[in-house]
Amino acid sequence: MLHVLNAFSLLATLGLTALGLWIVFGLMNVVNVAHGEFAMLGAYSMVVLTGLGIGHWLAVIVTPGILFVIGAICELTVFRRLRTRREVSLLAAFGLSIVLREIVQLTFGRQQRSIPNPLRGGMEIAGVTYPKYQALVIVVAVAVLLVAWMVLRYTRVGLTMRAVVADRDLAETLGIRAARVDTVAMAVGASSAGLAGALLAPRISIEPSAGLNLLLGGFLVVIVGGFRRPSAVAVGAAAVAVITTIVALRYDAVWGQLAAVALAAVILQRRVETGARGVVQ
Repeated sequence: MLHVLNAFSLLATLGLTALGLWIVFGLMNVVNVAHGEFAMLGAYSMVVLTGLGIGHWLAVIVTPGILFVIGAICELTVFRRLRTRREVSLLAAFGLSIVLREIVQLTFGRQQRSIPNPLRGGMEIAGVTYPKYQALVIVVAVAVLLVAWMVLRYTRVGLTMRAVVADRDLAETLGIRAARVDTVAMAVGASSAGLAGALLAPRISIEPSAGLNLLLGGFLVVIVGGFRRPSAVAVGAAAVAVITTIVALRYDAVWGQLAAVALAAVILQRRVETGARGVVQ
């Protein structure tokens, strides 16, 4: 049962991290390699806010708002004029990731930082003792993914976003301001990454390069799950979490990560061969 709970924890973490990547690529057709840095900024936001005496849970609530603003600024200043040029936008995102890391390094230094776990101890789940904080992260991540799916699928906001993806020019003739949708998409993507970083902050070493590992996991999820529908994030996260956990139990964590990479490579190669390209529906 412990291994099942660990798999759920990994699934929740991967899903929450990949959500923003999925939204940005699906709506803007931008491969945002700076997404991991947004998550890293979320963790550093927790360091700053808790250092100012703000309670941990209030800091978790405030952090996504801070990243929402940062994401909107990045879209307006970096991605707005490059959206239709995928190669250039990819290079711009790569440059943005370097700039964000350097800013954090100049501000906080290279040393690792940490914040205390606000929810110590364990709880009994199906006969095993499991850390309370990890259980809470699972619940919060699943709730966020469910809400995101419902918004994209059943609300006017989601309908507007899907319309822009389906036919951008037609959507604009109907009065939809596609540029504004792009800004919201990048802001929401950064906000979800910030939330992931905030929730993971007590469990990771907070340093300028912390976003790289989170970025890799997010990309594996979106490659495996695809971009066809909002549930793709959950499907991809589940597949990556299951294969990583199973292989790690048989061998070790490194082999588990390699197995997830291999799975993503096989699926990506198959999509290239069939010419498939997923879109948000």
